[in-house]
Amino acid sequence: MIGRTTIRALWLLLLLAPLAAVAASHRADPLLIHVHGLSFSFDGQTLLVPSHAGLAVFREGSWTENSGFTRDFTGFSVTERAMYASGHPGTDARRAAYFGLLKSTDEGKTWQSLGLAGEADFHLLAAGFRSNAIYVASQFPNSAMPMPGLYETLDEGKSWGRAAALGLAGEILGLAAHPVEAGTVAVGTDKGLYVSRDAGARFRKLNGGQPVTAAVFDPGGGRIRYVRTLSNELVNLPLKGPGRRTNRLPGLDGDYVTHLAQNHRDEQALAFSTRGRSVFLTADGGSTWRQVARGGDLP
Repeated sequence: MIGRTTIRALWLLLLLAPLAAVAASHRADPLLIHVHGLSFSFDGQTLLVPSHAGLAVFREGSWTENSGFTRDFTGFSVTERAMYASGHPGTDARRAAYFGLLKSTDEGKTWQSLGLAGEADFHLLAAGFRSNAIYVASQFPNSAMPMPGLYETLDEGKSWGRAAALGLAGEILGLAAHPVEAGTVAVGTDKGLYVSRDAGARFRKLNGGQPVTAAVFDPGGGRIRYVRTLSNELVNLPLKGPGRRTNRLPGLDGDYVTHLAQNHRDEQALAFSTRGRSVFLTADGGSTWRQVARGGDLP
């Protein structure tokens, strides 16, 4: 089942106190409001953070706001050829206003519809960096998806296939598409981390015992990085053989990680965002982290 029950449970479990709203005097900054994705740019020089206020851009130590399409993004993923996203305009979350699947080839300045406009708003979306595969978790049926579930497209939304998802348990909290292999996808749920090598037909459990809210493959696709939420750890796991490594994440004071991004030009560079709208970067594979946003407030 895909839902928000587990997110609410995690929120209560980790005892996150409500964060104060940013004052109106800060509205000139691209505020991070309900962050729904996290990706590095094609060239790896920029971190892109979609939210209810549009697309925030972190480059060379400072934040700016994308001057193009400023709407309420939900699912968001960057490949070497394009950006893919979903969402709805501003605070209008009516089904009729949903964007469906969107694509941009000019770094988010303009977007084209690939279908399902007025029908779908994908909060979980992952695209393979070089594979052409796009995976989404659909919460509601639409004209291309007769029932909720995990879906894949290899032709930018012209056709969709629903995954049988045998062996997958729990609520879907995060998706990761393999950078090269179209049929390989990882899913984080409240029950652990699962990986499929056949486009979601069958899943193998790689880690259990606690929720996994975010995961990414490394640039070569041989390893997967994922977050063990309750222990606040970043795990670096090979898909085959030994070599598991674990790094403690910075203290989050009851907050927890919701999105994880891999720089495909630099294996050691990653970023994560949190439910409380904070953003951290690492340049050494997770040994040390630098905070670049706190509670949605951008320095």
